[in-house]
Formats: sequence, structure tokens, C-alpha cells
Amino acid sequence: MKRRTLFTSLAGTLLTGFTLGRGSEAQDKAEKQSQFIDVTLGKQFDLSMDSSPIDVTEEWRKSGLGRGKSNPEHREMISPIHLNWGVLTISRGKRLTGSIDADLRFVKDVDYWVSIAVFDDEKRLLGVAVHHEPLELNGGFIEKNGKGFTFDFGVSAAYESTRLVAVAISDRRDLETSCNLQMK
Repeated sequence: MKRRTLFTSLAGTLLTGFTLGRGSEAQDKAEKQSQFIDVTLGKQFDLSMDSSPIDVTEEWRKSGLGRGKSNPEHREMISPIHLNWGVLTISRGKRLTGSIDADLRFVKDVDYWVSIAVFDDEKRLLGVAVHHEPLELNGGFIEKNGKGFTFDFGVSAAYESTRLVAVAISDRRDLETSCNLQMK
């Protein structure tokens, strides 16, 4: 898939969450996680956002981490990505970049996309940047705290008016569904 097409589809997916009405509990959760966050360029902003949880019951039982769970219906659910905080900076050349501090839990081989959209005071979209994070399991449960994700939005004078951001973590189930649809 071409890079421009990927960015356009990710931006469209991110913006769709802002325009949908309230409905199911899943929509409410997605809406909560896609709210606008006030930002000041050059200053840290809080995120406290988790990726959708995945079932790691079988992996935990195989590795011995699930010992003591006598109930066979007990499920182990883990959110592999937790976003802590972020910061956006703009250079003299009007290039907007960002970084996000994250905690990662490597529990399964899973690919995630973290997207950031920036807006002005009027909630007009100024730009979108994405970060791809493949989580690969290497023989057990691994936790890495304080991992930095970087984002490059490109160059635009409009970025100086950035006042709001929306952050989204791809839902693994959505990725599987779209991949299956494309293969048919």
C-alpha cells in the first residue's frame, strides 16, 4: 500500500471516531479514547491510553505464568501498549515532530499503529502522523517501560496554530478484519 494511501486511510479512520454518534459500549470506549486533548507546543501533555486488550491465556499457560488459575474459564487479557504522555515541538523551519512515552508488554506477535492528528482551536485538521510498532514475542512475557515513539508531521506554517490533538491506537481486531477483506 502506498504511503499516502496509508496516511489517508488512517486519518479517515481517526476522524470517523469523532463524527459517529453514541451507541454501544465499544463505541463509548472508542469515543472516550479519541477525545481531543489540549496541547501547548513544546510542553508535555498527559495521555493515559491503552490499546485494546488481547487474550493471552494460552501463552501464559504454556509459559507457566498462568499457574494457580484453577478455573478453566479464567482468561488473561492484556493491553500490550499503554501511552503515558507526549510532547509536540515545532522547529524554526515549521517542521512539527512529536514523541510519546509508552509502556509495552510483549505477549504475542502483534502489529500496532499509533496515530496522532493535530487540530487548531476551531478543530480543523492540520495534519496526521503515524508510528508502526511491531511487538514480537521472544520466548516469554517481556515488559519495556519508557519506550519512545516518534512522529514527523512534515512542514507547514499552519502547525504553529496546533492547540488540540487526538491520539488513536489501532484495534488489532480491526486490522485482522480489514486484512481478511482485502484478501478476498
